[in-house]
Amino acid sequence: MKVFIGFNPKERPSVSTLCRSLRSEGITCMPIHPLVPRAGIGRLSAKKIELAITRSDAVVLVLSPDFFRKEWEKILKARLKDLDPEDLRNKLLIIESRESSVRVPRELEGLPTVKVKDLDKLDQKRQAILKEIAMIVQKAEVADEKKKRSGFSRVERRAAQRQGIRKVKAVRRFGTEFYRERDKLKGRQMVLMSEPPECRALQCRVYRQVPGESLVMARSGLQPNESYNLAVRIGLPSPGFTDADTPFPVETLEQKYPKEVLDQGLPGWRLRVVFYETFNEKAPAQAAQIQLPESGDSTSAVFSFSAPADRERFQARLVILYKNRILQTGLYAVPVGREGGPTLKIESLLDRHLKDLDRKPGFDAALVFNHGDDGKPGVLGISEAQSVRLPLENLQEAADKICEILTEFTTQPDIRRWNDVRIKDMLYALAHQGNSMADAVGAILPECLRRAARIQVLETRSESFVPIEFFYGRQAPDRDAPLCPRALKGLLRGACRCDLKEGPQERTVICPLGFWGLNRVIERHRAETPVGPDAQGCFLNTDSGESRESLKPFFKTLFAASDKVDTEKPGTSRAVFEELQKLSQESFQAKDWNEWQALILEHKPALLVLIAHTQEDPQAKIPVLEIGRDQFLPSSGIEESYLRPPGTAAEPLVLLIGCSTARSEISFQSFIPRLKRKGASVVLATVAAILGRQAGPMTREFLVQLKKASRRPGAKFGDVLLRVRRRVLAKGRPLALALAAFGDADYLIG
Repeated sequence: MKVFIGFNPKERPSVSTLCRSLRSEGITCMPIHPLVPRAGIGRLSAKKIELAITRSDAVVLVLSPDFFRKEWEKILKARLKDLDPEDLRNKLLIIESRESSVRVPRELEGLPTVKVKDLDKLDQKRQAILKEIAMIVQKAEVADEKKKRSGFSRVERRAAQRQGIRKVKAVRRFGTEFYRERDKLKGRQMVLMSEPPECRALQCRVYRQVPGESLVMARSGLQPNESYNLAVRIGLPSPGFTDADTPFPVETLEQKYPKEVLDQGLPGWRLRVVFYETFNEKAPAQAAQIQLPESGDSTSAVFSFSAPADRERFQARLVILYKNRILQTGLYAVPVGREGGPTLKIESLLDRHLKDLDRKPGFDAALVFNHGDDGKPGVLGISEAQSVRLPLENLQEAADKICEILTEFTTQPDIRRWNDVRIKDMLYALAHQGNSMADAVGAILPECLRRAARIQVLETRSESFVPIEFFYGRQAPDRDAPLCPRALKGLLRGACRCDLKEGPQERTVICPLGFWGLNRVIERHRAETPVGPDAQGCFLNTDSGESRESLKPFFKTLFAASDKVDTEKPGTSRAVFEELQKLSQESFQAKDWNEWQALILEHKPALLVLIAHTQEDPQAKIPVLEIGRDQFLPSSGIEESYLRPPGTAAEPLVLLIGCSTARSEISFQSFIPRLKRKGASVVLATVAAILGRQAGPMTREFLVQLKKASRRPGAKFGDVLLRVRRRVLAKGRPLALALAAFGDADYLIG
């Protein structure tokens, strides 16, 4: 609820106290604007006052003795003359001082009034003011709803008309019943005014198509083989709509995203909604746009579907995006052929606490990797031009082969030269596997993905992990193809200047910059799947701090390693820590998890480097991280105290090097979402098992290049990681390709 307050500047202290009391009761006070401009207070145009009053639920005028001077009265009339008189009178509440000996203007007579003896003690009349505001709002709601004639939005009616349904008396009868029921549910008692304002959420409503008759809402279950429409919007609780179990982050959206003028002439945001059925691979994905104003309900996006005849439940996934940046995903489910109400569960919530999103670029494309109801993997590709869904049954096999190639490479002796033949052989094998995966996914959005410089990836299940960093965007090389002679310069410059044309000539060389992980920014997120027999969806909270500064990873660092790192080459972990000491202002090393927690609490390090051994706990059957000698931490035991002092806003960068730390056989036991949920800003983890003798040198080189790249002012983490990968590979450390980053690519680093 929003309340606009007009007052004399002399009464600012007492009005400010009143506003604080109103906010504690769940009422949002509009910016406290004096109705009369004056030096030192700021000038406020009549248009802004009119706009503020129009958007408010109630208007409170604090009339002090000075308020009725001639010049004040003239300005008051001038400022309010363009507003609807009846609408304004229905909103007005007068607070009058008994000390005033001046007659109230005729325009303000007969309005609800609260009289106070002394305006300095205005807060003492808080309960009386609350009661009057509640009555004003209640009357306004009833009057507003009586003006409406139909329970369906304009978008829904247009969708019905396209399918042969016209406005008939049945629609009006439905509208009357709909709003009569809504009046009962929304009737408020005065005692409820202390409750906080209602949150807006993603909402769905299903109705059946009956040509020539009416729009029939499906209140309990669907009929097999019947055609239906699903209306999707973001709004306040309303009869007939199914609300999501998690609110939509409208407040964060309002603070972080730039507003634009919508078709209704109001400021707000144009969001995109993508809908597709999770059980029907042949059903195409559908996309539509909704307009979300600053307050109130958004417009509706309408999608058509048919209830299946061979399933007991219809289920569809909804994806909400802004500039191809995923904001929220959810699963809508409703029974088929039996009684039961629909459900709407939020799967993932990405942009919840991201700072300065108005300055952040969007994405050229978004990829959502998940599994259908039958357990088969699939991907949803989204761009501005289209949204396409594709099954990927054979993609996991190629991903496993890539990990085998990387693991086999780690068994080789240490490589110190870029032109080592083993690097060429590994890149040749990776290029062939990456080419087959890129062709499969590239069939979704061929032009968009081929040219995309920024891609966002969401994995709703850890089994959906697809290493798109290894996708090879060129033709697979011939068996005898050498490394491109300009590859080294290209890696250092960040751009390929090869004279070869697209097509068959690409097969004559192996180009490292053909891998996606070396030629584009990839922002990757992974959701955490809940456990239990009735668990559905997944949880994702990417950024825990409400505000954040740029990452400064080398201010204070913390390092720990498993003793197994030094098994084949003693001194490997010591060399990494010594390099970290050179690069950092302060650096610390932990020998066990207790010491790790103690150092976290004492020093609040910004960079956490772990070269850990991973294995499965034989009793609990869950993966564990080992540092030191037999010092184990299960994935389920990772708490905030292992990342930052509890209750603080610190968001450290985590470098997790080990034996396949980014992959887990059991989805809810992955380390990545747990670390993110407990406070990590970004997690860099390996996608393949890396032996200690390879992990140590690669980690040292990675830290050196990260330090150099982070010196550029205003550098973003995604761009820095791209530069670091190229330079580490140029130094003869190809396992840098095995690092996958999970988190916001637009964190500032430096």
